[in-house]
Amino acid sequence: MNEIIRTIQELRTTRKSEFNSEKIDDMKIDIIKQTMTQTSNASNRQSYSVIVLDRNNAKELGLPGDKVFIFCIDFLRLRKCAEVIGCEFDSQYFMQYTTSLIDVSLMVQSAVISAQSLGIETLITNEIYHNKLDNAFKQLNLPKEYVFPIIAVSMGYSDVEKEPKGRIDDKFVFFDNQYKNYTEEDIRAIVKETDDKQNKIGLIDKWDTMGFDHYYEWFYEKWSKAIGTKTESEHLEEMLKRSKII
Repeated sequence: MNEIIRTIQELRTTRKSEFNSEKIDDMKIDIIKQTMTQTSNASNRQSYSVIVLDRNNAKELGLPGDKVFIFCIDFLRLRKCAEVIGCEFDSQYFMQYTTSLIDVSLMVQSAVISAQSLGIETLITNEIYHNKLDNAFKQLNLPKEYVFPIIAVSMGYSDVEKEPKGRIDDKFVFFDNQYKNYTEEDIRAIVKETDDKQNKIGLIDKWDTMGFDHYYEWFYEKWSKAIGTKTESEHLEEMLKRSKII
């Protein structure tokens, strides 16, 4: 066990309402940025950009924390470089989008690990593309094409003691050499694990007081239907196309 592994094993999420008014030292933000830039990415092309909001600007987008990092898929920089030297760069197809999205996701994890290793609390949120896209494009002065805000990480401090979330047993996640299909016994064990509140796997622990027999019953019937709806997905796809990301 070393400090890096300990930080990763103790990663936790701070809720929107749990951030306090304490400010983050600018030097710590600089350290986080420097660490983030070393994140592995496809062909080292860095097809992303990051906008760092202060508390007041973050509030205008309804995002909590002292600092908020807005991660954008960014093909504009590469397209402009190609234009200057007389080359062509086609970024407008699904594999380019997927590759950039993976690169952004890796960078987000670097940001969170760096921040929490410095004692800074974090919240990763996709609210930026759920219902704030029009405001985000205007407030962040984003170009109309080839740049798209895809995820936000709030950073700050909290007075609430947080524990890492639990996870289902590793044997249901890691397989040797080949995928292992789940037996009914496996699935029942997963449901039982998730229902056990001491394991801290669920998003909430009061699902049974709401009339549900299992945590997953609440998840399927209430939570899953309320987030990432088909209508929201169609709107996101439309916006990605409008921005010439796909």
